[in-house]
Amino acid sequence: MLFQELFRPGDSRGAFLASVDALARDFRQDHGIGTVHQLGLAVPDAEEAARELEAVGAGPFFIAGGETAHWRERGTVRRYTGKIGIGYLHGLELELLEAGEGSDLYSRFMDPSGKPVLHHLAFVVNDVGFWQRKMEQAGCPIWVEGTIQAGPMRVDFAYFDTLEPAGVLLEFESYRLLHFLRRRPPPALYHALGRVQKRIGPRSFRV
Repeated sequence: MLFQELFRPGDSRGAFLASVDALARDFRQDHGIGTVHQLGLAVPDAEEAARELEAVGAGPFFIAGGETAHWRERGTVRRYTGKIGIGYLHGLELELLEAGEGSDLYSRFMDPSGKPVLHHLAFVVNDVGFWQRKMEQAGCPIWVEGTIQAGPMRVDFAYFDTLEPAGVLLEFESYRLLHFLRRRPPPALYHALGRVQKRIGPRSFRV
């Protein structure tokens, strides 16, 4: 699904969020999965996609690249390096995902014309392991589990192969600050960092 099918410039906040809430609704309700926290968008160029989305009212996006601390795909440990952008639209987080190196998890979903494609729905949880067990019991195997470490912030995440029952991949992620505080960065922080990048550069940090 192209992002343009969910949001068109001029759409009201309510219309956009209603479109997002309809995604995988039956599957989410059947398995007790809550509100969508994030739309993951596969894009060929995170910086260019950020500029285009900022022009229609999203962001500003904070963009960063680097190697994940851990990446296990279909049971095999790999080295994965990529670039992402984080920004918000009508209070909903948008994650821009370049193809990266070491996996085709994102590249296989790219649109030939370069438009943002819906890659996954993400949910913030306290225990990714709990949801791993629950999804596997539902017949949805884990695709990728990984960890991003950026200074004192650690993000554990897992993608599940829910394409057939839900129509889209689902991701569960948990945040830890200083190893014990379960707290994710507020939108205002991402927007502040994005404004700094736009004003003084570089547009992408390496972490």
